[in-house]
Amino acid sequence: MGKAENSIANKEHLLTIRMPEDKICPIPKEQIPLEEFRELSKSWLFSWPIDPNNNYEDKLFKSWLFSLPISLLIANGSWQLRNQPLILLITVIVSSLSTPLFIIIRNRLAWGYIFKRLVSEQIIYEETGWYDGQIWEKPLTWRKQDLLIAENEVIPLLRKLQNSLLITIYLIVGGSLLGIFLDMFLKGLK
Repeated sequence: MGKAENSIANKEHLLTIRMPEDKICPIPKEQIPLEEFRELSKSWLFSWPIDPNNNYEDKLFKSWLFSLPISLLIANGSWQLRNQPLILLITVIVSSLSTPLFIIIRNRLAWGYIFKRLVSEQIIYEETGWYDGQIWEKPLTWRKQDLLIAENEVIPLLRKLQNSLLITIYLIVGGSLLGIFLDMFLKGLK
């Protein structure tokens, strides 16, 4: 297949929208920032923070509960912790917070990427998937729509994720400090 035929074959999967400025959008549909936002909103893990039933905290709590037995199994392998059940319990509770922490960080990275794509005046895209990066200037109507979505949908979501991240980090640090001081206290009693 020649280069011209290959180019025509690749154009079939492209979204062609007539712009008021009589420009044709060369960007594949799945790489348009608004489409990326919609796709991320529909995905299982990334839809947690935007759940209309506001079950985000419940889902994080359930992920923490899910990781508790796994953390207990791992921590129970330590001879030192087996002899100190209170320290073992604190260790399990704190280490199992890593699951919600990773979920929050992954969500923050994905939604941060979408935010950058929405507020950008240009769209960087791959036409064929062979790292032939192209840049396309967003039309004014797209910019307005993307900024509206970014300000009203993504920024509150990023704040929610940031607050969740801080709370989880505070719990990990606080629980770790509690475990350290309790360990020192128990060793001082012996």
